[in-house]
Amino acid sequence: MTERRHDPAQRPFLTAQWPLPDAPSPALRRPLGHTDAVRSVAIAPDGIWLATAGLDNTVRFWSVPDQRSVAMTRAEGVLVSCSWGAAGELAVGGERGLYLFALLT
Repeated sequence: MTERRHDPAQRPFLTAQWPLPDAPSPALRRPLGHTDAVRSVAIAPDGIWLATAGLDNTVRFWSVPDQRSVAMTRAEGVLVSCSWGAAGELAVGGERGLYLFALLT
């Protein structure tokens, strides 16, 4: 198998940092701490942070290297989408509006 290199002149693409396991890990089968379905997952541009938004009205922030939740906040309603901006801010959309977060490290 040849490794595909990214050409900056082309459109960006994602590559897997680690190969997928043959069998799902128990960690992949467990809920991520949400008490209801997760509707959106977004990885930060630096690859260090992951955000999840769910039907339980919460946004959870995860450390990718540590594979653990580091923060959680509750919104006023169901959350359906989340997306990181280039500067590291997180926009989360839900039935009650749009929420903007800045992750301070």
